[in-house]
Amino acid sequence: MDSYIESLNRTNPSLAEIIQNLWTQVQEEPERYRGQSITGVLDQMIESIIDSHIVSFAKHWYIGADELRYYIQHYRKGAKKQAGESQLTKSQRYKDYKAEVADALNPLSYKKQIKEAYTQLIEEVIEPLRVGR
Repeated sequence: MDSYIESLNRTNPSLAEIIQNLWTQVQEEPERYRGQSITGVLDQMIESIIDSHIVSFAKHWYIGADELRYYIQHYRKGAKKQAGESQLTKSQRYKDYKAEVADALNPLSYKKQIKEAYTQLIEEVIEPLRVGR
């Protein structure tokens, strides 16, 4: 298992870290995991981490977390039109963002930055965690 984690760390360090943490927990408290599917536990851990990224991102950019979650679940890399994109755009609360952020972007830059940021979140953070899922 350690060699698998070490190998995975070279290509997908984020996923390797989660698996390493789970493996350490299993070794320290085997009774806690007896009778459970380790794959199921791993999936729960990954989904919890993804959800925390979604909530944090939505709060930072003043957009709907549910709309972002839907968009992420249906994201297709390279597609010009994404499922849930219009709902995600409608969930943007620019007035709240502008009122609460000191150096707020103008509306066009705000929309552009959000799209770049959620695309980066999906492709660089979330998708690597979902490899093989």
